[in-house]
Amino acid sequence: MRTNIIVLMVLMLVFSNSSKAQDKNILLEEITGAWCGLCPGGFVYMDSLLAQYEQIIPVYLHVGDTLSCEESEILGDTYTGGGVPGFLIDRYLFDGYPYITFGLDYSLLNELIEQRMAMPVEAAIAITNVSLDENNLLNVVVETEFFENFSDADIRLNLYITEDSVSNIDPAYDQANFYNIVEDHPFYNQGPLIAGFEHRYVLRKMAGGAWGEINSLPQNINIGGQFSFTFQMALDENWDWEKIHLIALVQEYNDSTAFKRHILNATETALSGWINENPYPPIVNLLNDPDKQVAISGSGAVKKADFKATIFPNPVSESSILSISNPFTGVTKLSLRDLTGQLRTSSEMDLAGKNFILLSETLPVASLPMGIYFLEVECGGQKKTLKLRR
Repeated sequence: MRTNIIVLMVLMLVFSNSSKAQDKNILLEEITGAWCGLCPGGFVYMDSLLAQYEQIIPVYLHVGDTLSCEESEILGDTYTGGGVPGFLIDRYLFDGYPYITFGLDYSLLNELIEQRMAMPVEAAIAITNVSLDENNLLNVVVETEFFENFSDADIRLNLYITEDSVSNIDPAYDQANFYNIVEDHPFYNQGPLIAGFEHRYVLRKMAGGAWGEINSLPQNINIGGQFSFTFQMALDENWDWEKIHLIALVQEYNDSTAFKRHILNATETALSGWINENPYPPIVNLLNDPDKQVAISGSGAVKKADFKATIFPNPVSESSILSISNPFTGVTKLSLRDLTGQLRTSSEMDLAGKNFILLSETLPVASLPMGIYFLEVECGGQKKTLKLRR
């Protein structure tokens, strides 16, 4: 009885307030590949957009490399013929732009995202429960509410599983980089092949396939219609469950063309927020034991625990603190870049056992023009990028 009351309260919070229920998120899928030397430029685009829009949910669809999966290969072949990089904005068909290639200006990509955000919201979607059953199968409950009528339409639900910060010493994970010789670019002087590169927001699986789960929603949907569907799947034991995110989405399917299969809305949640115990003993909980090392994907590769970095308060001022947990010994490097990727200022410091510093002691943050910046923190050979507001 108590469980039913809690679920009911969650649904009321999700759907009772119409202004919140009609929030629009943008699913931004970038078709990419570790072999693609231009793709680091696309990564800068993605990071810039994430800093500018909180509504964007990022996904990297790898094709032709060791990080690809069946669904990413299908989408890459369908929309770009395997060409990379390319951006899909809710897979929406803008006039003249079935997908947005890297060759187009960042300003155009930004403009089309603004256009998509201004369109009427067709549906709300929420993940209302995540659990592991006795067979270690993941059960994810997805709830939807519709704000438009869909008559004789094929509307489907889907569930993406993404993993963040995937790296390996296997050369197959190295990222090609044509920007190695481009001064002032974020990837300048990092090598033509970046070993140990951390691949972000990697699509691991789509529980509903590339085009959504058939019959997950009725054929005729009226305004105000609310529906629930439960996805069930097994997690691969080689994935780091603490870095897994779940993305639920509602999408329209069209028999005649993939360019009219747009995504109505999407939502994202971290798996670790729902599952507090590690279901796979071979994978070490690095947060609880930061000194341990763990073999990655059975390859024998060894990865050290990540450090964590945060800024508070943010937007920044003279009193803002940069906090670093689990710091490595040695010099920590700070690099501040603007939305275009241009280096604004940099600094080096020795933490000497300290876990935090006054940010203004190393960077002139208080004198920066108002705007959004990226702060790269390099510590012990690893990097973290923080969004900084001024």
